[in-house]
Amino acid sequence: MHSQVEDLPGVILSRKSKVFDSRGWFLPALALSDPKADWILQNISYSEPGVLRGLHYQDPFPQAKLLTLVNGTIQDIIADLRPHSPTYGCYAVYFLDGESNNQL
Repeated sequence: MHSQVEDLPGVILSRKSKVFDSRGWFLPALALSDPKADWILQNISYSEPGVLRGLHYQDPFPQAKLLTLVNGTIQDIIADLRPHSPTYGCYAVYFLDGESNNQL
């Protein structure tokens, strides 16, 4: 890898707002009408503290990912492996946590 960059083209970091009522809260994670979303698969997982989840790379059929934390914190490192990208070989570090309602 070359060097760390502040951000990578094509990576979207967003923040959603929780809606609270007497029952608890609701977080609209994804709407199919969202212009930034072009996928239909959404998975939910749980990891014990200290777990390192693997590298995710699909070739020749890449998949978009949506990462949302309900609880806890993570550090996500994304490497640009697109050969014709101006940031090819670079990586960016993103921090997510359940309290901020941010998504990657």
